[in-house]
Amino acid sequence: MSTDNLYNEKELLFLLNKGDEQAFEQLYHSYSPRIFGNLVKLLKSEDIAEELLQDVFIKIWQRRSGIDPEQSFRSYLFRIAENSVYDFFRRTARDKLLQAKLQE
Repeated sequence: MSTDNLYNEKELLFLLNKGDEQAFEQLYHSYSPRIFGNLVKLLKSEDIAEELLQDVFIKIWQRRSGIDPEQSFRSYLFRIAENSVYDFFRRTARDKLLQAKLQE
């Protein structure tokens, strides 16, 4: 995180645990470019990457009370993004199988 932020990451995570939307926004702006770049590399599509990026941060907001400020937030965030990619590919594969069965 850059030094121009008002709070360090642990403080932001404590605030996020309490439902602070500004802390969430600051974390989003700090991490979203890196997560987005990683998603684009994995998915080869900016549109799909943007959609999954939003899903990742929705999950962060929904799970905010369970986030441990003492653990690596970056690792947690990248793991959620990676799992979102796996889920996306599984859904895509299932949809292709279903489409093939319907065409028979």
